[in-house]
Parts: sequence; structure tokens; C-alpha cells
Amino acid sequence: MSQLEPESPAYTLPFALKLSGHLQVDHLEKCLNALIQRHESLRTALLMQDDRLQQVIIPELSISLPDIQVIAATAEAQSQEIQTLVMEEAMTPFDFAQPSLLRLKLLKVTADEHILLLSLHHCIADAWSIGILVNELSLLYTASLLHEEAQLPDLPIQYADYALWQREWLQGAVLEQQLGYWRTALRGAPEVLALPLDYTRPAVQMQEGKGHSLHISQHLTEQLHALSLQEGVTLFMTLLAAFQVLLLRYTGQDDLVIGTPVAGRTQSETEGLIGCFINTLPLRTQLSGNPTFQELLVRVRESCLEAFRHQELPFERIVDAVQPERSLSHHPLFQVMFILQNAPQGDLNLPGLELESLPINNPTTKFDITLALTELPEGISVLFEYNIHLFDASTIIDLAHHFMSLLEEIVRAPEKQLLSYELMTSEERQRFLTITSGPLVPDYRTRTVLHMIAEQATRTPQVVAIVAGEQQLTYAELDAQSNQLARLLRQHGIHTETRVGICLERSLVLPLALLSVLKAGGVYVPLDPKSPLERLAFQLRNAQIELLLTQSQLLQTLDALPCASLCLDQLEQSWQPLPADPLEETVVPEQLAYIIYTSGSTGEPKGVMVTHEGLSNYLAWAVATYPMHEGKGAPVHSAINFDLTVTSLFAPLLTGQAVVLLPEKQAEEQSLEVLQAAFSSGQEWSFIKLTPAHLAGLSHLLVEEQVVQASKALIIGGEALGMEQVKFWQKAAPELRLFNEYGPTETVVGCCVYELQSQDTHTGAIPIGRPIANTQLYILDTQMNLVPAGGIGELYIGGAGVARGYQGRADLTAERFVPDPFSQIPGSRLYKTGDLAHMLPGGDLVYRGRNDQQIKIHGFRIEPEEIAVVLLRHSAIRDALIMARANQAGMPQLVAYLLAEPDQAVTREEIQRYLQKALPAYLVPSVYIFLDAFPLAATGKVDRQALPDPEFTLPDATYEAPLTPIEETLATIWMHVLHVERVGRHDNFFALGGQSLLATQIIFHVRRDLQTEMPLRTLFAAPTIASFAEAIIQQELAEAENEDLLQILAQLGELPHEN
Repeated sequence: MSQLEPESPAYTLPFALKLSGHLQVDHLEKCLNALIQRHESLRTALLMQDDRLQQVIIPELSISLPDIQVIAATAEAQSQEIQTLVMEEAMTPFDFAQPSLLRLKLLKVTADEHILLLSLHHCIADAWSIGILVNELSLLYTASLLHEEAQLPDLPIQYADYALWQREWLQGAVLEQQLGYWRTALRGAPEVLALPLDYTRPAVQMQEGKGHSLHISQHLTEQLHALSLQEGVTLFMTLLAAFQVLLLRYTGQDDLVIGTPVAGRTQSETEGLIGCFINTLPLRTQLSGNPTFQELLVRVRESCLEAFRHQELPFERIVDAVQPERSLSHHPLFQVMFILQNAPQGDLNLPGLELESLPINNPTTKFDITLALTELPEGISVLFEYNIHLFDASTIIDLAHHFMSLLEEIVRAPEKQLLSYELMTSEERQRFLTITSGPLVPDYRTRTVLHMIAEQATRTPQVVAIVAGEQQLTYAELDAQSNQLARLLRQHGIHTETRVGICLERSLVLPLALLSVLKAGGVYVPLDPKSPLERLAFQLRNAQIELLLTQSQLLQTLDALPCASLCLDQLEQSWQPLPADPLEETVVPEQLAYIIYTSGSTGEPKGVMVTHEGLSNYLAWAVATYPMHEGKGAPVHSAINFDLTVTSLFAPLLTGQAVVLLPEKQAEEQSLEVLQAAFSSGQEWSFIKLTPAHLAGLSHLLVEEQVVQASKALIIGGEALGMEQVKFWQKAAPELRLFNEYGPTETVVGCCVYELQSQDTHTGAIPIGRPIANTQLYILDTQMNLVPAGGIGELYIGGAGVARGYQGRADLTAERFVPDPFSQIPGSRLYKTGDLAHMLPGGDLVYRGRNDQQIKIHGFRIEPEEIAVVLLRHSAIRDALIMARANQAGMPQLVAYLLAEPDQAVTREEIQRYLQKALPAYLVPSVYIFLDAFPLAATGKVDRQALPDPEFTLPDATYEAPLTPIEETLATIWMHVLHVERVGRHDNFFALGGQSLLATQIIFHVRRDLQTEMPLRTLFAAPTIASFAEAIIQQELAEAENEDLLQILAQLGELPHEN
């Protein structure tokens, strides 16, 4: 570990002792040397010999105490100087090339005040050892002053004897039994605890930390002891269980692995030895089923006792046995540590001296969070240590406060279920509800979109409203012709909430059709002309569409559909003679405006029924929030069955701007070309509505000059947005306003928004922000309790935008649209999104992915089960699983994992053609992987993490020989170190049995055979022959002078050696 982070002092044990009085330095130095001679660990060095890391015991080692004078003009300056010297010593890493892993210094403050600084590397000592050292130093110093022999008991063994015994004992059947236990206990365990991080986890773990301290009162400590005695557990188990409940409530994760240290001194002979006996155990507990705290204690007792029975296996061997995915970004197996301190502190007693142990605030941490508790006569001290690169201090303060509240709740009612404990105070709860409620603006939800567009037509009758190629309509023409067409629809029986299908390509007729259906009182159902006929037929039946509005060039394809239809491009003569004055206003806010179909888990799409109230509320808020009054309108480039289009189609019409219908294209790549042309047109749009996928594609097609004046704003929605996707736009057009808009179809386009600022420092996902007007957002657990501020939970949405439900699916409507327990308004409902979120310290929300397997690609919400259901209709497919995997560009793509019927021969191409006939293009996977069986976790569920990555499924990808001289040398090194017969250039070091100690041998051989000094961490970041060779070349190129480049390229294999 020290080689992974050579500059980190995380594995240094510092100790500072203030000595007030007459100190006899010569006696102290003599006693310290006696201790060094008594304990071999204090004379131990770790050196690389014969390509292996060897423990070397130095026969004689004598130290002299460096006497450092503290010079300062004032008492305050003196205190600061002492603190600086203490921290410098604590923060100085050990040099493994030096013969000792022990450092001693003596600070002389005055003639009668000294400070002894002691630093030991963790590989030769542990916290227990500090107590031994202090006790024995006290005895030796006292005897030395009296010129007597110290009465120290003989050491029966030394640490090296213990290490040898352990190695001999831990093999054969004993080793297999220990390994078997840990493999079983940790099979299928989550690799990373889903903590609600305030900052994106760095690619390489940073170990800077801070701490927040609290104190558990003596009274509460006594209550915790009483509860432990009552339930037949230890205080350790009770406090660990409480910590697990806290993590459950903050993460929503009910399968937890937490690390804890054990003293490791199970043999009586080891109790007086200085050495690193400590071991770390990953304790796994299942909190599923919402048990009571008493029931959880039973689980914790069982898991702890089993782990303690198998504590002899060193942690690094546990890691090797379990083989978790290696990452430099986090600790393997667990990222949270729990400690209840019971190591002896030592008897601080030296004749003629007053002694005081000085606290050292070591600003390092090995884990995301460490909860360290120490039982004292006056209660329990509590320290929450945290990584400052992951958490804001306010988050940890809240976490610690909630831990204390939880302990009070637990001792009061241990029979309660875990999700019933109230962590937040009433003040916190009210503050949370206030932050997650948008402003109340009654006018937004009472005026319909028809009313607002009619008002705008009155204000700007001659201004262009709709543009389609060379054709256009003014506001007066749009209003008049939509009135005429609405009258024609009335003649065809369209009235209040009659469902009307609209299957049209983008032309002037499209907005006329939408407005006319609404004016007639009907409900428009947008249909994509490119969808398979089977899907369109289902939507027609499910929505109970009575009339289909289409165009003649589509009619031949759609003629087979079971519905009456009107070809609007052939009927202009039918509606133009009709009166153009407004129809009698009959539409009310509670009425349905449209039904949009989204992917459904049953294999059939589900129709979301959106009201006028929700539509008007969103559009009125959007007009007030986005720069709609600036620029020259908005382009429409997406299909009308995608609710992202609602913003571009309607919002400009409320502000006197133009809606510009861009040409239709068949493929997504061609659609990007249309958008590219829109950006290059010089139009100066008011806004452009896009998905993150559009942003990523356009950033490669556009140059900065095309972006600067292209639009006043980009409204980005449809899927999660990251900072990488907006960097180009921020650099190219600093004045361009960027809005991250979140909202499922069930709550009308957008319900939450975040505007990016130039000073934003987000390194990963961009927040989704705060709720829009007349909207409430709640982050709840599985029992619909508010999660603590900062905790992860499911996002529920209430307010004006909540849809009526799903067309023809009363069961699903009841499941997803639930009563609002926080509202005083009768009949209020919440939409259960299935999205996970947490709140940042400032109050903005962050999207954390799905709590089911639903995914989003290119803005389309996809239920993998819908695709799987269709696949299972194919006679050759026995089972199917759909996942989203990132391609080489980092963009998500659908991957189908398939089990074929044993007697059926089927190809990838055949399956793809089959799906293309049954599903829209965005639901057709890009990659198909046939397996003999799905890997299963211990729970019996499919182990999704064990499914092969798409790039590893090619038939010839199992072995590929090294290509270059460097790769060949590396392969030879790996074969020697790992004792394997063959290593391919894509083989993973850790998958072949590599571990951290063997990794040091690899680095040694690379230094010797390739004359290249590589950091150990590189092997963790680049664990294959090909990637490690590339890392070597990159490092050499960065360090090389120009005349060295040809030689390096020759090593790479791009030039002959003799050249």
C-alpha cells in the first residue's frame, strides 16, 4: 500500500508525549535503545532482495535522540511551532530503503518541557503496540534512574516467530476452510457502498481526511450496555448495528459490508509483543425485509461471530480469494470502517515528570468514512473521520447528528422496524419540505395553453408563428386555420376527451393538427410514422383512438390500422370554408390534453395521460424561466411522440416567437446533421431543446464559431447529464445559458431544473436542481419516509404536473400514482418515479440512477423487460437479459445477453432483423451475446456484474499474443512472477492470480529488465499487458529528449530495431 501511495502517511502511527519536569535525556535514550533491542519489530526493515520483498531484522540498532530546540518569540508562536513540528513528523512517509521503520525525535521547548515524537510504520506496529511501548518505557526509565534492572518479563517469542507459525499453520485444510468461508460470505457482495457523495469519486483515491467529534453521554452509554445485555450481544455489536441502520437510511442499500479491525492477538504469547497483529475483517450483514432492530441484532451477532471464528486469514488473502474488481478509486470489499477502541493505552508514568499524550489530528484517511468509538469512564467518544475529496463537512455533521438521534431512538424502542426510526427533527423535516417545494403560482395551472396562445395571437397577429421549409404561418393564420380545422373535427364527432391519433411528418399541418384537436376538446395521441405497424396498432387500440389524422403519403402504410382516418393534406378545401372565429371555450384544466406512450415492462408500451393543468403549468413556468423572449424562436427536430418536443412546439407560441420545423430524417446520424445545420444557420435561436447524446454528437461536428451566437440557451433533458458533455459548449460560448431539465413523462416534460454556472465545479453528474412552480419533490425510502438530508432515496413528484395515470392500466396507475402523505389537499397524489436521488448541502438534487433496471439512452426511457419479452417470443430464444453498457466512446448502448434453445441455430443478424420488425429503432440492441447460462449470485438472481463485457465476446479474443518488444518482456515477467505458462496481451494481472505483494515483484522486474521506474499504482490502473505497455511508452515519451524518440518507437514495434 505504501508503494501505491509513496507520499501518503496513511500507514504511519504517530505518537506525541509531552514531558513536563526535569527530563534526563541520556536515561531516556538508553531506555529507548533497550526497547529497540528487546523487540525485533523495532529493528525490522523491508527490503527488495532477489526480486522479492524481504523482512530483514537488523541485529544491532542504536539510535540517538535528535534534540530539536523550539524557538519562538511568544507563547502563541511557540504553540504554533510545536504544532507544525508535530504535524511535519506525523505527515512524513517512511523510506523503505532505510534500515528502520521507526523514527524518534525530542523537541526541547524549555529546560523543563520536552515533547517526545515517536513514529512507527504500521507494518511493524499497531495501536496495541503503542500501549506496550509506553508501559515498558515507564518501567525501564524508572529502573534506570534508580540504577536497577527493569523487571520486564522475558518475551516467549518474537514477531518473526509468530509470522512463521502463522504461515505454517495457515495452509492445507485450515487454509481451505478459511478461504471457503470468506468466499461464501462475500459472494455477490456489492463492490462499492452507494454513499451519497458530495463530490465525484476521483479516479485515484485521495487520502486527505478530516474528522468530526461528538460524545455519547454516560447515561446513554449505560442504556446501550443494558440493551446489549438484554439482547445477548456485545456493545460492539449494538453500535455496529446502529451504524448499519444509519447507512441503510442514507444509501437505501440493504446489503452492507463494513470493515472492522481485530487485534489478532488470539495467542497469549503475543499479548506483550510489539508488532502488526491487527487484521481487518469485512463484516457483511443483510438488512433486507425491514427487520426490527432486535431482529437485526440477531443477524449482526451471527455474522460477527462467524467472521471472528475466521479472523486468522489476513485481509489481503481475503481479497485474493474473493477477487473483487480492482480499482484505484476505492478500497476493495468495503469503503466504510467501524472501530470500537479497546487497545490498552499504557501507563503514562515517569518519575519526576508530568506526562500528557498530545492529540495528533492526522489529516489522512484510508476509507470513505471511519466511525471510531472509544469507551471512556464518562461515556463514549465518537469520531467520524471522512475523506474530504468525497464529502462536504456539512454532510458529515448531519450524518453524525443523525447517528446520535438514532441511538436515542433505538434504546427507547428496539422493537421498531429499521425504516420506522425518525432521524430528522421536526425543524429539519420542515426545512427539507420547504427546499423541495417549488413556488406557488396559482395562475400557471388555471389558464390553458389554448388561452395563452390565443392571447398571443391577438398581440402579434402578423408575426410569423410556424416555419416549415419555405412555408410559414403567422399567428393570425395559425389561430384562424386551427379554429377551422377544429370545427371540421367537431363535425367528425370529436368532443371532450375524444382520443385523436396524429401520425404526421413535420410540416405546417402538424401544429395545426395539434391545436385543432385541443380546441375541439379532444386528446391528441402523437404517433411516430416510423414505428412498426404492430406497435402503432396496439397504441390505437389501447388509447381508444376514434380518428387518425395523417397524410396521403403515409396512408398506404397505415391503411391496415383499425381506425377511421383523415388525410389532412387532401382536406384543406373541407375546412377552409368553415368559420375562423374562436370556438366556444369548453376546455378546463382537469381535462386531458395528450397521451404519450413510453416503454413498458410488460412488453407493451404504456400511455401516459397528461392534463391541461399539467401542460399549462409547465409551459407558463418555462416561459418565465427560460429566455423565451430573447432570440428568434426554437427549432423542432425530434418526433412528436417524444415529450421533449412539447417545449419546442408550444413554448415559443406563448411569447410571439417562431416554431421552426426542421426536415425529417430517417437515422439518428442524419438528425444530427439537421441540428448541425440549425446551429450554423445564424438564426440566433431563443433556445434549443436537446438530449446529452445530441450535445456529445454535435460537439464533434461543430466549431466554436458556429456556437457563439447560435442560441440564447440550451435546454438539456432526457437522460443524465455530465460535466464532460458541456465542456465544449462552456468554452465555445461562455454567454450561452445551459439548463439541465429533469422530468419523467408522467409529470409533463420537466419538473426540476438546474442552470449551470461558469463557476460550477461538478466533476461528474450535474445536479437536476430544484422543483418548478407548483411542484413538490420528495426523496423517500421504501416505506415512504423522508430520507435524511443528503441520503439516497427514491424520488416522488407531486403537484400540478402529475398525470392522471396510464391509459387502460388501472393496476399500474395505482402502483405508480400514490396518495400524497405530505399534502393537506384531499386527493393529492405523488408519482413514484423509480429514480434515485439525493440532496446536496446547498439544496440541489442529484440524480443517482434507477432503482430498477429501467434505463435511458439518447433521451428515450427504456424498459429492458419490454425488449426481453419480444425476444422471448422468438422460437430460438430461451431467455434474454438486456443491459446498457458504455461503448468505447463512453456512450451507453443496449446489449442483449441471450440463451438459445439447444436445438435451434440462430444468428445475431437474424435476431436483430426480427427485433427491427417488432420494435422502434431505439429499442433494438446494438450488441448480441449468446451464453450457455447466466451467472448467478448467492441470492439466486442473475449476477449482472459477472456478465461479459461486449468487447470480450469475439471468438478470437480469448488469447492474443504480445505484439511489441515491451509487451513480450512484460509477458515473460508475468509468467515468471505468476507461475503461468502463457500470458496474452489482454489478460488481466489480477484475474491471473496477481495481488499486491506480487505486484511489487512486477515493478521490480520492470525496473531491472526495462530500466523503467513505474509507480505501483500504474499496474492497478492498467492491469493488462497491452495497457501497461502503453503506460510505459507514455511515461517514456513524456520524459524523453527528442533524440530518444526513435529508440522508444522501436521498442513499441513501430520501427525496426536497427533503425
